[in-house]
Amino acid sequence: MARVLSFIALFLFAWTLSAQVDTAGIPISRLGREDLRNDLLPFDKQTVVTASRSLREIRDLPFTTYIITAEEIRNQGYVTLVDAVRMLPGIRVSQPGSGADGETFLMRGLLGNSYCKILIDGVPVKPFATRGMPIGAQLPVRQADRIEVIYGPAAALYGSDANAGVINIITKRSERPVYARANLTMGGNGFTGLDVFFGGKFGKNNRLLRFNVYASAANRNDTDFLDPQDAIYDPRTYLDRYRSPLVRQSILQFDSATYYTRLPQAQFPHQSRSLGLNLAYRGLRFSTDIFYRRDPSTLGLNPVAVNYQNPQDFHGERITRFRFGYQRYAAKWGIETNLSGLIYAMDPQSSYPYQVNQLGDALYGLSYLKASQSGSLDQMLYDSLVQVIGDRYFTGNRFSSAESNEFDLDLILSVYPWKFLEWSAGIQGKAFFSRAQRNNLRFPNDTNNDLPLEEGQFANAFTQLILSLKPFQVFSGVSYYIFDQKPQINPRFGLSWRATDQLSLRGFYGRALRQPPVYYFGQTYLIPKDNILNPSPAPIPLEPEETSSWEAGFRWHPLSWLHADMSWFSSRTENFIVYKKIEPLEEELLNAPVLLGYFNFGDTYLDIQGIQSRITLGNPAISNRILLELGLTWSRGEERVTVQKAPLPYVREYPQWLIKTRLTYRWKERFFTTLDLRMATDFWANNAEPPARRLEGYKIVDLNFRYHLTRNFQTFFQIRNLLADEFAGISATGTGDDLQFNPQMGRTLWVGLSYDLEQ
Repeated sequence: MARVLSFIALFLFAWTLSAQVDTAGIPISRLGREDLRNDLLPFDKQTVVTASRSLREIRDLPFTTYIITAEEIRNQGYVTLVDAVRMLPGIRVSQPGSGADGETFLMRGLLGNSYCKILIDGVPVKPFATRGMPIGAQLPVRQADRIEVIYGPAAALYGSDANAGVINIITKRSERPVYARANLTMGGNGFTGLDVFFGGKFGKNNRLLRFNVYASAANRNDTDFLDPQDAIYDPRTYLDRYRSPLVRQSILQFDSATYYTRLPQAQFPHQSRSLGLNLAYRGLRFSTDIFYRRDPSTLGLNPVAVNYQNPQDFHGERITRFRFGYQRYAAKWGIETNLSGLIYAMDPQSSYPYQVNQLGDALYGLSYLKASQSGSLDQMLYDSLVQVIGDRYFTGNRFSSAESNEFDLDLILSVYPWKFLEWSAGIQGKAFFSRAQRNNLRFPNDTNNDLPLEEGQFANAFTQLILSLKPFQVFSGVSYYIFDQKPQINPRFGLSWRATDQLSLRGFYGRALRQPPVYYFGQTYLIPKDNILNPSPAPIPLEPEETSSWEAGFRWHPLSWLHADMSWFSSRTENFIVYKKIEPLEEELLNAPVLLGYFNFGDTYLDIQGIQSRITLGNPAISNRILLELGLTWSRGEERVTVQKAPLPYVREYPQWLIKTRLTYRWKERFFTTLDLRMATDFWANNAEPPARRLEGYKIVDLNFRYHLTRNFQTFFQIRNLLADEFAGISATGTGDDLQFNPQMGRTLWVGLSYDLEQ
């Protein structure tokens, strides 16, 4: 008990409050409580708002859509967003993923942290300064009424970064005067989690003030990695990734008997916190949230690049959001406007213990060339250059810094002149002031070595028309996106046909773009060959990455206990931003500077086609004791990573087969248990350099028990990775500094207690 109380006290006093939030919201205020109770409805009649910004049944949507209900979140004990989506078709997860991104997931071959738009109550939460959305236990998953997952490009409604899809975490709204929820979880590796939620309403008739407050804290002392092959922690495994004589010689002199960076000696703790407030009075809305997360910065990085010994080396960040909104809806029209902002700041104590990364390898290699210009090696000059580079970039503690201030103004107009027609249009404007991440600062908040502040604006105008011509639903939309005076048009078209009450067919086409985040500018260097000791940020303009996708499918429920959703999809993403070293080879350019970092390559692409399905036997709406859910995804594709290389006949890190099965058993509404099985066939590692490495597939079994002690109290027991299967996650950065593969957690036990009160 003392440990729990001290944990709560530490959480409550650790925050220093500031403010901020992001783009367009969804008019959830129009929805009644029963509209949102999807756990009481058959699967095909569940309703969502994210796909079209208005309430519609899934069977009438032309987009592949899934709902994760509050009941599922509670019964399965989900803590993070990746927990919630890992059983969905077409998604592969990594827990852990990386220090910068936290937990990661692939969605139809694309990294979801970067290419999927993640919303909280319709408001985007990803900072513009980060490569992807950092995911830990800080997001309000436990406080969600439901999570809506939409597959496919959605730029026509949500602007940039919705290439793979959209995930909307919709928090609880109670129509009761008082609502409260609390969860206490304890688990292996010293995990302790506590989250509380309190909400309700005051007033009478239409003068109601609705409110909710939530807070959470999670802490894990270590991460139990499964280590399938000690070779991944052997520096000699990575010899071919480094070119400089100094680094290669150091690797070749490796002595396994005295090697001190073995993973079992290190600790990999995690910490997350969150605090949020939502107020609604008639048409006025206000919300503010603070999210904090920290993970070891060395996650997924190889032993040549980093030293694992210090558990205080971490990547941490705080995201603070706010939103002021106004909504008004009449019988024939509606209007919504939002002023929002977001403040992102890396924890000033964040540090990356690089021994030698790709930048260091390039600098050491250029030092050798410079010291050998006379035809023989000038050892004194070489030693001097090596000493300066080491002192300047790699010796001692090296801290990291990044920040971003972002402001958004959105205006959305909706018109419903007839029952069969809905038209909406909106304008979204954004201004940002961001400083990219820098990893080699001598001390926290070292402004002498910081990067300049990047300033910019972009705008997105969209319109959408929905025709309900029974039995057809026609969706058409387009967005006009402008950044740096370069416009781009992104359409989205869909058709749904309810052939019978049991069968609906659908088709969809959409395009989207991913705006290059400021993160890339801080990791791209220009190295003058006549001044190699002073690499500078390279002002290389980057273009958006573009995705286009086709999809066709059907939803079928011939019996009350049988539901099937199947789709075929084909997606192509082009103009990838790739990490690469560019060194001129022509003789007349021998003195030209070296470029190292992130660049667009117009001939790069990822093509993926596949079939995705979800079959459900049983129906929780009629209290079936047994429920079987089967998710199958088969895909094939190819990638072209850089213009110099032939296409790869596969999609890296994405298995051809993903199979997911969940068996649920209920007994007398008090006992609930599930058995989850996730299987994947072999897949290829994320190394573009030959030889390609094929990684083994996996079979992961999770077991969950939940028992209702009373109407309000529940207890649960969970075993994750029951069989202690050894498998690879998703690569950390996509650069040569990554591990050969990213090891995942072994068997872990979780126990917890939940409390729900609604009056």
